[in-house]
Amino acid sequence: MVDQLRTLGESPALLELIDKIYVVDQGTSRLRDYPDYADASKKVTDQLVVIEQGNLGGSGGFARAMAETLRAGDSDYLLILDDDISLDPRASSGP
Repeated sequence: MVDQLRTLGESPALLELIDKIYVVDQGTSRLRDYPDYADASKKVTDQLVVIEQGNLGGSGGFARAMAETLRAGDSDYLLILDDDISLDPRASSGP
């Protein structure tokens, strides 16, 4: 997840398209405890919302992201991703 936050922070064009970044942290090792977390999250701080909850499985994390997005009322769309994906910021630039 730290790598994903760093990638997002290094892509201003992509960040312009994002209202919020919800990280539903269900792990036994919390995201905030990773050594590079503070540095990786610096550029996304205004958009980042980290939610710590017990492990409810993938659907529990995804459901929480959906609920938070609806509650905030700022976004028309939600992209649900797992933490082990590989972001390619070039995808935000279109064809």
